[in-house]
Amino acid sequence: IPDYRDSIGRYMKDNDPNETISEAVSVAAMEGIKTLATNIQFACNGPTIGAIMVTSTMSTEGKSTMTMLLAEALSDDGFNVLVCDFDVKRPSLGRYVGTRNRVDIIDYITGKATFSQLVTKTRKPYVFFVDFNHQNYSISQIVKHTGFLKFIAEAKKNFSVVLFDTSPLGMFIDAAMLSTVVDGTLMVLGTGMVERTQAVEVVGQLRKANANLLGVVLNY
Repeated sequence: IPDYRDSIGRYMKDNDPNETISEAVSVAAMEGIKTLATNIQFACNGPTIGAIMVTSTMSTEGKSTMTMLLAEALSDDGFNVLVCDFDVKRPSLGRYVGTRNRVDIIDYITGKATFSQLVTKTRKPYVFFVDFNHQNYSISQIVKHTGFLKFIAEAKKNFSVVLFDTSPLGMFIDAAMLSTVVDGTLMVLGTGMVERTQAVEVVGQLRKANANLLGVVLNY
């Protein structure tokens, strides 16, 4: 996917409530994202895609922005998409969406909020998101909670695609726990940002978790 970092910088600075993130990037970048969306549909081979975890090696590889761009591309293809911020160390989707929700996945799995209270609209029709704002929680703690499988079931019942933007596996290895309960895992690699050996280690960890690795996105 061609580099779109300057476009995202302008998008964040302008904060135009009428502009979606996919409208802010170049045609070339969105063509790359649309190709990715099409390939994911081929890989999943069905009318629904299910739940996909998006991860990376480091925190600067564009995982979160690419997840939002992918969500908007999939919505253009007719999918109803839910994007979940599971980067528990550095949640950022709210900045790209332009709004935050005080209710998050912790409130849901502990019975303090309903599914409808948890889900927030975005600027793009048919794209919704789940925020994260609790501190001192790990992905493994969330995944092991009895309420999480209920969340997965309800999310897949209401949405044809559920994207989980997770903490980078090269920094927070417990994120691999999520790969055990989703339908597929997508790995984002930022061009020239990580050593090959680091990326191989992350793939190896996913293999140990028996993750369904859909493929790798070369970003920027």
